[in-house]
Amino acid sequence: MGIVVSILGAESTGKSSLAKALHARLSPAQTGEWVVVDEALRQWCEARGRTPRVDEQAEIAMRQSDRIARASEHAHVIADTSALMTAIYSCVLFGDHSLMPLALQTQRGYALTVLAEDDFPWEGGDWQRDGPKMRSAVQLELRNALRDAGIPYTSVVGSVASRVDACVRARHALAPLQSTPKETGLAKLRLQHIV
Repeated sequence: MGIVVSILGAESTGKSSLAKALHARLSPAQTGEWVVVDEALRQWCEARGRTPRVDEQAEIAMRQSDRIARASEHAHVIADTSALMTAIYSCVLFGDHSLMPLALQTQRGYALTVLAEDDFPWEGGDWQRDGPKMRSAVQLELRNALRDAGIPYTSVVGSVASRVDACVRARHALAPLQSTPKETGLAKLRLQHIV
């Protein structure tokens, strides 16, 4: 089973750029095979030419989690978002909190949760549902959800290069926990970081 690095953040926070740059840094580092799992929502919207309704959110969250799980069976994963972002958007846009319990449970299983901060300039896309005003509200909802669930995360700011450096430092800090899961004390601590 591979390590999963999950990159979270509202729209236009640089998640995809960070995922690609982190992959470029980790792949040649002889630390195992790394793959990027792209955002299921983007492909869903492109296929249908629209953003999802409230009743379609669960399917998208499930697709994202399934993609990550399948990829992690064979390699280490850099996930360009997770089901938690779908759950957050369901809360913010539709007032639907039903996806949160499973999304948080799944998020707890990932080795590293990275929060891409909203210090990047806003760049709108074809299928984005919000704008710069909503972005900070989504970020706040996400931070609160992680905090309330006790899920530790690494916050990254600045240039893509500085964000990659922060991710690599955080991943290395977790390495002893990931390599010794059977030791009782470390196993307990590991559960705080890994689902």
